[in-house]
Amino acid sequence: MDRLTIRIDDGLDNIYFAVASDPDGAYNIHDLAQYRTENEDLLTDIANRLAAYEDTDLEPEEIHQMRRQWRDTEKHLRDNCIHLRTELEQVKAERDAAVEELRAIDNWNSRPDNWIPVTDRLPEKLHAVLVRCPEHMNTYCASLHDDDSWYYFTQGRSMAIWEKVTHWMPLPEPPMEG
Repeated sequence: MDRLTIRIDDGLDNIYFAVASDPDGAYNIHDLAQYRTENEDLLTDIANRLAAYEDTDLEPEEIHQMRRQWRDTEKHLRDNCIHLRTELEQVKAERDAAVEELRAIDNWNSRPDNWIPVTDRLPEKLHAVLVRCPEHMNTYCASLHDDDSWYYFTQGRSMAIWEKVTHWMPLPEPPMEG
């Protein structure tokens, strides 16, 4: 790129304009303005900005390309932010649902424990109760037949429970007819 400005160490930090057709070769911006003092600050600013641009050694097309890349990057980042915001909202909703589930579990766990260890007491024989077999984490609706034989109910039949029953509790009351 051919420069229009040149920096000359004249002790005044001035910027000069190169004029290729002139044998003297360079003029101070204020000389070019013919000492029009009302425009001196504006002309100095223009000269400084043009010199700063030329100091980058970039051609106008390179600057336009960089601006396009910047806009594309900005759009990509904006789209990613929108996507991340959507994901964040989904994660927050999942978190809120999990918190509600934990509260429900906590409420369930803080209710009075109605499970009765079979070592403390056994239910009436042939009376339907809930039983807990922790080995496979099973809970059955079952009844005690002898001192150690439990049967659960399925499809109108009773089947033997081969797991060890550790706890039982009475069945809850049926719902009130509404």
